[in-house]
Amino acid sequence: MASAIYLAASFKFSVATPFDLLITSFMLVAAVLVTIASYWHTHVRNRSPGRTFLYGQALFDVALITAVVHVTGGPQSDLTPLYVPLIAVTAVLMPPASTALLTALVGLVYFADVFFGHRTPMTAQVALQLLVFVAVAAVTAYFASRVSVMGAEREALAGELRQARLEAADVLRNIPTGVVTVDQGGHLLYCNPAAEQILGFKERGWRGRPIMPEFARIAPEFWAAITATARRGVRAMRVEATVRRPDRTFTIGITTTTLEVEP
Repeated sequence: MASAIYLAASFKFSVATPFDLLITSFMLVAAVLVTIASYWHTHVRNRSPGRTFLYGQALFDVALITAVVHVTGGPQSDLTPLYVPLIAVTAVLMPPASTALLTALVGLVYFADVFFGHRTPMTAQVALQLLVFVAVAAVTAYFASRVSVMGAEREALAGELRQARLEAADVLRNIPTGVVTVDQGGHLLYCNPAAEQILGFKERGWRGRPIMPEFARIAPEFWAAITATARRGVRAMRVEATVRRPDRTFTIGITTTTLEVEP
């Protein structure tokens, strides 16, 4: 944008004053330097834009747009609406208080350029432009705040869900009852420490692998109950099964159920 304004001013010597050319030249160089510095900060250093970075970027954008508006006619400039996306982006990225501060700054510098830079009296057009700035800031800040609230609620819900999962995992690790989860293909998904002690194997060696042949070897009744539940949906309630391990043989009671996973 600064390059386009610079070229436009350079080719219109009868309209642009030497001071205008100086302003556009300075803003062109500044825009290039600020763009390079911003890219280096966010992409090369991989830093997230902080509050200070956003304030600095917004202040530079205000200065750049004000220079553009001044050079292209002030209150008669067709580029005055460039303030609108600046205010809107600020309202999305920064808190409402910062948005109000930037909107006030935009109004002040625009007012100063119109009345002191171009000696233009107060007109309905200027007043309407100032009202547009305020309206855009208010509407965008409102919707941005609602989105922020929804995001905070979603983060809180996600935190509660993580806490519930941690508590459930802690309960499963410490209860004396064995819990085993397999998918329809017979692959082991989960096995708590109590089940490891009962069946005599370690979960880390079988997770994600077909476990049903091992169940059939260790406890045929257990294998049959799981197979019936997985294939036909038949749930077992306190069915006895004999566990045959190299060191000992004993009887256990088993209960099976299915877990419905939503797509």
